[in-house]
Amino acid sequence: MPTRIVLDTAAIRGLIHGDAAVSALEDLHDHVTGLSIAVANNAVPELVVALHQGRLQWDKWSSRVFLLDRIVDPALPVLPDDAELGRVATGPELERRSALSRAEHSRAIRALLRVARGPQDLERGPSFIALRSA
Repeated sequence: MPTRIVLDTAAIRGLIHGDAAVSALEDLHDHVTGLSIAVANNAVPELVVALHQGRLQWDKWSSRVFLLDRIVDPALPVLPDDAELGRVATGPELERRSALSRAEHSRAIRALLRVARGPQDLERGPSFIALRSA
């Protein structure tokens, strides 16, 4: 079982801005064997809103998002997923409102954020076609 590392909004923004405090993340891609690195589930909407509102500059995002993409686990880029939520939930199981698993959604979100270059890309939204092989 891989060791899971979950990156919060501050870590991702630091990586995009080149902050010295998270500079070790830039070289982590050489050491990802045995790791499953993901974006925290709650960080995704925070990043999308920051990009859409211009609080995170598109030119910085575009030029440095590859640093995030090369370390994130392509099979499970956003955590928690359905199975992990089920293991930690203390209440009744929630009704699924989507035919797609959370893992499929997270792969689609990763694919969208990897190529987004402006608000119009975010407004168009993710595509769920042919992501199972991605």
